[in-house]
Amino acid sequence: MRELKSSAIAVVVLTLVFGLGLPALVTGFAQLAFAHQANGSLIERDGKLVGSRLAAQAFTKPQYFHPRPSATTPPYNAAATTFANLGPANAKLAEAVRQRADAILRLERPYNAGLTVGDIPVDAVTTSGSGIDPDITPAYAQLQARRVAAIRRLPLTTVQRYSRSSWSPPQKSAASSASTETRRPVSSKTSRASPASGDSACFSQPPGRPHGTARR
Repeated sequence: MRELKSSAIAVVVLTLVFGLGLPALVTGFAQLAFAHQANGSLIERDGKLVGSRLAAQAFTKPQYFHPRPSATTPPYNAAATTFANLGPANAKLAEAVRQRADAILRLERPYNAGLTVGDIPVDAVTTSGSGIDPDITPAYAQLQARRVAAIRRLPLTTVQRYSRSSWSPPQKSAASSASTETRRPVSSKTSRASPASGDSACFSQPPGRPHGTARR
């Protein structure tokens, strides 16, 4: 009986401490120390919620920088993140990459003379691990810069300077000294991107250089 009573008290105490007290403490600290990040890194324009810096959106109009493809259903669904997890020999991956590459060529070639499949960054045609990664590589941002500049009637150097100003510093993993440089958006009309992808580890290329075949 004594053991049962002790066990019951332990369950109640541990539940109160670790089930209620600790979460409340962590939540309170997060709200005080970094409320913006704790609440989802939300973006507002003119008092209206337009998105999050952590989730890509489907910008398709040519005057905007486009994000990498999405693996969620419907696309860019932050409520159901997922990844394709397709291997390099998977026929579905090959077909998806081919279709995305063809679409990139149709969109960007009028503004980038001589553009070939080999010039397309890998992140332009493959999905990320979350399926909604808002980062794109500097190579993909630079590929889109000519289109954005032409349609908005801005000097190319202005758009390129804007793009470079939103790049994040290289990040090094704990397991490797290889760094990854990504572009971060400074408004809701731009997209971020991370080279790590949910279905294209086989397409990895050195950071900061045009990728071999496909990814966005």
